[in-house]
Amino acid sequence: MMTTADLLSRMVIGEKALDGLERIYDKKGAELIKKAWKFSKHINENKLSKSGELFVKRLQRCACALIYLEAEADAVAAALLANAFEDADVKEEEIREEFPEDVLHLIKNIGEAQVLLASNKSQEEKMNQLKAMDKTSILIFLAQ
Repeated sequence: MMTTADLLSRMVIGEKALDGLERIYDKKGAELIKKAWKFSKHINENKLSKSGELFVKRLQRCACALIYLEAEADAVAAALLANAFEDADVKEEEIREEFPEDVLHLIKNIGEAQVLLASNKSQEEKMNQLKAMDKTSILIFLAQ
């Protein structure tokens, strides 16, 4: 029997799936996700994860999980762009020019959560700080 995790691990947003976004999101939201997908694909071209998989596939699976969970379009876009600052040398200004401020805010919060969890703080301190963060950012971080 296939678990939800198995199913999500096999999901990838392909060009055909992108065409179906209008059935889930309004036109503006669907366009935002498409733009983020193309931008993410461009900035992560040929980058491999530690497992040897194309890194963009990991971001796409995260986006699929968020779509499945009925997340807002800005959250899906932020998930696709989550590594823009650390791994892809994209400047904050570039994201600000291309995407809404909400997406930039979420990307920054995802980065803060990653730094926090890698820190030497106690589990209790980490949990307290995570609780204070915006819930959408935490959802994206956990979906990764």
